[in-house]
Amino acid sequence: MTDRYDDEYEEYRERRQKEREERLKNLIERRQAYEQKRSDEENEQSNTNYEKPYEPEPKARKKKRNIGNSILTVILCVLLSLGSGYYGSKLYMEKNPIEVSENNAPKDVIKIEPTGDEGVVAVVAKKALPSVVGITTTETVRGFFGLQDLKGVGSGIIVDPNGYILTNSHVVGDGKAKTIEVLLDDNTTVSAKLLWNDASMDLAVIKVEKTNLVAAELADSDKLTIGEKAIAIGNPLGLDFNRSVTAGYISGIGRALTTQDGKTISNLIQTDAAINQGNSGGPLLNAKGEVIGINSAKIGGEGTEGLGFAIPINTAKDILSSLLERGTATPVVVGVQITDYDYYKAYFRIENDYDGVIILQVEPNSTASRAKLMQNDVVLKIDDANIKNTDNFRTALIKYKKGDTATFTVLRNGEEKQIEVQF
Repeated sequence: MTDRYDDEYEEYRERRQKEREERLKNLIERRQAYEQKRSDEENEQSNTNYEKPYEPEPKARKKKRNIGNSILTVILCVLLSLGSGYYGSKLYMEKNPIEVSENNAPKDVIKIEPTGDEGVVAVVAKKALPSVVGITTTETVRGFFGLQDLKGVGSGIIVDPNGYILTNSHVVGDGKAKTIEVLLDDNTTVSAKLLWNDASMDLAVIKVEKTNLVAAELADSDKLTIGEKAIAIGNPLGLDFNRSVTAGYISGIGRALTTQDGKTISNLIQTDAAINQGNSGGPLLNAKGEVIGINSAKIGGEGTEGLGFAIPINTAKDILSSLLERGTATPVVVGVQITDYDYYKAYFRIENDYDGVIILQVEPNSTASRAKLMQNDVVLKIDDANIKNTDNFRTALIKYKKGDTATFTVLRNGEEKQIEVQF
């Protein structure tokens, strides 16, 4: 494109130069003709019989005047040519602007190259959207005027082709929803039933009687790093904006926050991708289109922008496996009150490299008391499962049933001990 404009501009300049040369030539010829005519008239007058006093002919002066006039004429022509050329060039450039290629930029100028994030988001959305569903619920609550039916809206993600859907516990009223309807990718609405929920983890699993659904791929959320691309999909502000896509980055990992109803949830993923009311239960995805977390608009405070949170998908994997294999995800009861050891260490300024959960209280006549677990024991592992927080502790217990035995690795008085616990 630039070469074509350069050729046209050169042709224009050559044409204008020829025109200027022609005008200059005509002016000089007319001036010479005029001077020749005056010279002839003076010669004729000198040849007449009339005698007049002798006066020297001012030939030198005449020549000087002629040369001065010629120089003045040339200068005027040059100025005229330059003016017309300038305004002609300006007019041409206004009508035919030349595009400057970035290849012509100075070498010392830093160039900003596109990162391709827009293409990544589009591909991720295309891959994941068929697995995202809209969820509407009806819950009976007691209000000022008595019992009322309260409508709720949220999102979910299909995790198995046979109709298993993962969402937030608060989306289904923490198990109190009277009806649950699911809007699928083909715009059909089907009823769903609640299989499992845990309000303290803000997770729930529902199921629709459909097969051959498009299930999402699940990533390993333990491998997340800050700065990774994060894409959120959900239904902000209701189903009128269903399957909306927002993008951002992983801003933090391992966050702990208190929910709006006072519960503490740990090991959260922080992102600046917009997560609004109705996005709850929808997926947070990585650049490969894999689910890394379940979004929750319930977590965090109000009046903040660029501050969203999601529950890591690894927290739900054991629950899903148990539901798919055994049809239940009810954890066995150990009979302990626990908290994250990281919080305990920070509060009491304890310095060591251990992660886990610390036992604050052992209930009498419980599984824990019979196994001789003690207050202030720090649970590091349950069999081969590493325990880093309370969510890990709860999900690790889901795969066990009454009568099973597990080995608890605990830190007691600075030493690691292994204790057999029968549920």
